[in-house]
Amino acid sequence: MANIPLRLRSFKLHLIIPKNLRPRLAKTFTLIYVPRTSATLLEINGVNIPPNKPAPTVLRRDRLAEAESDTEVVYASTDQVFASDGLRFQVNFGGEKSLKGIFNKM
Repeated sequence: MANIPLRLRSFKLHLIIPKNLRPRLAKTFTLIYVPRTSATLLEINGVNIPPNKPAPTVLRRDRLAEAESDTEVVYASTDQVFASDGLRFQVNFGGEKSLKGIFNKM
């Protein structure tokens, strides 16, 4: 199983934000797949990303999902991502790292 890459069809970020603060939120945030070791695969929308380069993508505010919820604001990316296990990412809000994580197979 170690040779089978992760396949991500979408990335969604759900935030709990009071309705009165929602108008101040940005329309987009930046999702960055951080540089990796040389053995780590990363392909976004069919483009191979060199391991020493960060790969920024856009998380767009999903108004449809927001309309269905009284408590959540949703940001989403539908980029097709193939990656090795252990892919690290961060989300930047206003140019600053605000969230980080890692994708692992279960």
